[in-house]
Amino acid sequence: MADNLRNWNLFALLLIDVQRDLWPETMAEGFPHFPTNISRLLDLCRAENIDIVHLCAFYRYVCGPERFLVGRH
Repeated sequence: MADNLRNWNLFALLLIDVQRDLWPETMAEGFPHFPTNISRLLDLCRAENIDIVHLCAFYRYVCGPERFLVGRH
């Protein structure tokens, strides 16, 4: 295989809970380049035909917003 060819067949990008509703303003202030970097990473993976897996948690409030149940309920 030539040095400039990449074989990404064994790789995938796994993104966990990066949806906007889990990205509070205080977090955004601490990581201002995160959205741009994720976009660039997704663009690269798409261009290289790397599989992309998005995992998004589902939360339901119980007894107020300070307590969460995780998973299916």
